[in-house]
Amino acid sequence: MSNYINKYSNQSAYDADTTKQYPNTSLVGTEIVFKMEGPFDGIIATFNVTSTSEATKLLDRTDNVSKVWIDGVEQTEVIGSYQFLTTGEHEVKYALIDPTTTGYQAFRSCKSLTSITIPDTVINIGSKAFNGCSGLTNITIPDSVTSIDSSAFKTCTGLTNITIPSSVTSIGDEVFYQCTGLTSIVVDSANTVYDSRNNCNAIINTSTNELVIGCKDTVIPNTVTSIGESAFENCTSLTSITIPNNVTSIGNKAFINCRGLTSIDIPNSVTSIGNYAFLGCSGLTSVTIGRGVTSIGNYAFSDCTGLTSITIPNSVTSIGESAFNRCSNLTSFTIQATTPPTLSVKVFDYTNNCPIYVPAESVEAYKTTGNWVTYADRIVEYTFDGIIATFNVTSTSEATKLLDTNDYITYQIIDGVQQSSVQMDYTFDTLGEHIVKYKLSGDRTSGNQFYGCQNMISAILPDSLTYLTDAFSNCQYLQNVIFGKDVTYMDGTLNNCSRLTSVTINATTPPTLGNNTFYNTNNCPIYVPAESVEAYKAASGWSRYASRIQAIPSE
Repeated sequence: MSNYINKYSNQSAYDADTTKQYPNTSLVGTEIVFKMEGPFDGIIATFNVTSTSEATKLLDRTDNVSKVWIDGVEQTEVIGSYQFLTTGEHEVKYALIDPTTTGYQAFRSCKSLTSITIPDTVINIGSKAFNGCSGLTNITIPDSVTSIDSSAFKTCTGLTNITIPSSVTSIGDEVFYQCTGLTSIVVDSANTVYDSRNNCNAIINTSTNELVIGCKDTVIPNTVTSIGESAFENCTSLTSITIPNNVTSIGNKAFINCRGLTSIDIPNSVTSIGNYAFLGCSGLTSVTIGRGVTSIGNYAFSDCTGLTSITIPNSVTSIGESAFNRCSNLTSFTIQATTPPTLSVKVFDYTNNCPIYVPAESVEAYKTTGNWVTYADRIVEYTFDGIIATFNVTSTSEATKLLDTNDYITYQIIDGVQQSSVQMDYTFDTLGEHIVKYKLSGDRTSGNQFYGCQNMISAILPDSLTYLTDAFSNCQYLQNVIFGKDVTYMDGTLNNCSRLTSVTINATTPPTLGNNTFYNTNNCPIYVPAESVEAYKAASGWSRYASRIQAIPSE
């Protein structure tokens, strides 16, 4: 601002903008001194006026503003709204009472505000200072600012990028809440409290490795260990995010109302999911909860209406109030823990009365324990629709081969714990028998699916699996296999399984048989439905194994 100090005999004075016109006055016996003190040291704002019939909101609170200039003309009073005579861009200047802060709610809901220049006297951007300024497309935070209070830029949907200077040491809650247009968040490299490592488009607390604020283009670095409270709250433009394996906790409201998010994989490293973490994520159709999670917070997945099924691993020991309340399109809910987790109230209310699947041996325990009693009529025995294999683990120092190719495998459950990704090899903690379940994406296996899985000793195949090629080839320790009733094609399926003791096929119609399906299979019996024994013995390709074909033994 250019300040003109006018000394009159009556001690009156004028403060004026450089654009203000002063009369050429000759005053006898008075001294007039014009003193220029440099550029304007208040806030300079640009408003895009779209209507001359309605007043444009210039301020929400006037507590910290002493003077206002509109298009270079000083106003007689601080004006909250102003009716412009022309549309387009207009400049408004504000002199601050306290030059160190923008003030509380100063420009809240000033929707016509498009850009603003904050002077370098300001060290604090007040709470809700620009809350609801949806037209604001550009703002530069000066190097003088040390703190940005809560909700300062809340719902500034027009902002596309923001740079946090090195001086900022404090950032409040929900500062960029629902800033859906943000694609770039950068922290100055000299900042010692926060950083945006690896160009991640996020604000990270340097000392704690907590991701504090993210946006729709955030890529979470592997060094992040926690996702903070409200980090992505109301980021409706977020469609996908990868949570790295070093993250151990997902904070309260971390992804609340991220309606564009379609899937989430929570890795095994995560131990807790905070209250309201994914509430209102109506676009979610797939959620994988890792085997490290022990607690699911209150309302964590409430109102996730896109979910049709969900599986809770056996690591979970507590499920908070209304955690899955109003997930109205659920068709199944599976809990793998044999001991019922502690259940709060209203967890499964308004969930389409879908069945709640639990381990067979625990059905009665669930029906009679705590708040599970409320859902007793929905609790049923869990039946897995996929391949169930048993492995005899002989070493805890070497990984056991579980797959040769992961084609057609959507997920795995290892010892009752659903994995965040398909494991080709896995290091078990204990020796002996372990159960691995494979959920299939279709009605077939790929060639060599389990080729050479030496520790596999048995496999049960679902009815839905119809087409098998060399799936179990060279599983030399495989002892018994059970095929479902709908299998139609087998080619090389059990080739060189030299320790087989039995094969059971539940299909009443003999499947089409390719080459080498039973090559080197220890001449083990092939069990088929009693009514189909003769049909098998006579069928093309099967006749060579007629002496081995027997009726399935009655239980």
